Amino acid sequence: MSIAGLQEFDSTVMFTDFGSTVTYNGKSITAVVEYGDNRAAGNTVSSDGQAARATLWIKASDVSEPVPLDKVVVDGETWWVVRIAERHSGVFCLEATGNEAAL
Repeated sequence: MSIAGLQEFDSTVMFTDFGSTVTYNGKSITAVVEYGDNRAAGNTVSSDGQAARATLWIKASDVSEPVPLDKVVVDGETWWVVRIAERHSGVFCLEATGNEAAL
């Protein structure tokens, strides 16, 4: 099996075993969600305030062009894409914030 074939197999296993249904800009997709800090300094648009952090892995076949400020709803909680951290083997790794508070 080629490297590309192994990577595709690995991402299929990742989404099957660890994925959950989320709503991405109104579209239902499968994503792997890893929650980070609950109250980190800064928010989506400035270094003021606080926000929760999460990392999301999504398939490029589900969302071909993710951009900052895309809206993702996970278990009824709204998250906002802050940046595209990486893309490889048809998978995007996105950093997101949610539960923002201005201080």
